Amino acid sequence: MFVIVGGGSFFLSPCFFLRLTETFFVVFSNLALFFSVLKKLQKVNEKPVIPLGQTFTIPENSKPSITCGGGPVTAQDSEVDDGIQAITWTIASGCTVPSGFSCPFVIGICDGQLRVATSEYLDENALNFESTSWDTVYTLQIKAQDDGPTPGQSATQPITLTITDVNEPPKILSTADGGTAFTVSEFATTGTVVAGNSGNIAATDVDTVGGHDVQLTFTHHNAGSVPFAVSVNGKVTVDLSNEGTTGGINFESPQKVHDLIVSVSDSGWGSTPAKPLSTSSVVVTVTITDGNDAPVIDTSWGWLSSEVLSSDSKLTSIVHVIPEDCVGISGTSAAGSSLPLCTFTLTQVDEDDLTTSSHDTPGFNSNSNGWALDDDSNCPGEFAISSSGVVSVTSAIDYEGAVTKGNDPFYCTIVAKVTDQGGKSDTITLAYEISLVVAFVIFVFLFFAFSSPDT
Repeated sequence: MFVIVGGGSFFLSPCFFLRLTETFFVVFSNLALFFSVLKKLQKVNEKPVIPLGQTFTIPENSKPSITCGGGPVTAQDSEVDDGIQAITWTIASGCTVPSGFSCPFVIGICDGQLRVATSEYLDENALNFESTSWDTVYTLQIKAQDDGPTPGQSATQPITLTITDVNEPPKILSTADGGTAFTVSEFATTGTVVAGNSGNIAATDVDTVGGHDVQLTFTHHNAGSVPFAVSVNGKVTVDLSNEGTTGGINFESPQKVHDLIVSVSDSGWGSTPAKPLSTSSVVVTVTITDGNDAPVIDTSWGWLSSEVLSSDSKLTSIVHVIPEDCVGISGTSAAGSSLPLCTFTLTQVDEDDLTTSSHDTPGFNSNSNGWALDDDSNCPGEFAISSSGVVSVTSAIDYEGAVTKGNDPFYCTIVAKVTDQGGKSDTITLAYEISLVVAFVIFVFLFFAFSSPDT
């Protein structure tokens, strides 16, 4: 190729032309890049915009590093949308915690995802909905920082992160572990509420803080085998409907402490259908307490009769026949030493005397000197009772006089009374009949006369 310049001419070789072409291509390519960069530099860097009202949740007791519900925190930035810039995320403030503890949450620096902190920074109570030391709602100030020209642009907005309540099982303590220990008197009747915590088995459920499980359901696992019932509400009452199996609640019996096997369940809230959570079975004890049993006068020695001048069945008499002319406490009739005794010793039985050592309540035991004459209005002054229970005739009673006064069916009745050391008592009505001594003597005479070898 020839180029004419100023009347002269030059020859341009093909190689030179190729190099020139390459030079122009490089220059123009770099210019395109230059103008593209210049355009970007001339554009103002926009701030990220974090939408208001973003909310997130995390269930209580969540494990470390678990992702919070609600997705990542979001922001709008056109440079980020164009792929020119990127956003980095941080929690700027708002994570208020007890002194000495770390924030239980972190945010992904690149993805804006809120998560539970790792185990080395997470306190076990931080995500407890029922905690009184840790918050359940956090207002976190979240910062979005782009990587535009230094120092870049940023925005900070609050988001709400809430710890949500979940169903947790109730708790019940056995008596051995500090739970309720009940007592009840041996004289209690069916339906009586045992003593101790108003008869209620103590059980708790932390979910009541959130308004759940205000009423738990109790199960009595050995019902019918013990003399107590446990309601579904946890109230313990006496149940003597099956004493043959349960043994009753007599303090003087061998078993003085009864074990109730119980468990408790919650409502199962938080799931559909409800799935109640239960405790393991525990033992709650009821201890029988001693009461003062009244003494019981022994009546096995005589025969009963209801032929007394009273409609009160309690006055059914024990009949005691004595020979006429009895007097004093010598023990025999004045008419002869071979006749029946004129005196009689009453005896008693008191269940409280059966208990010993630590189970004994001395103040409830019998009193060997607790006897007295309670009523002798039918024959005043004719009989006496010693403090030890010996009944005797104070003045001689003649058979003929007794018949005149009325010896059929009885001459008179008296009431004996015995009182134990605790003030409980029992009474017995003694109906006395006076027997004819002469008839007895004639019978003895005839018996020996006809049985004599000389006849």
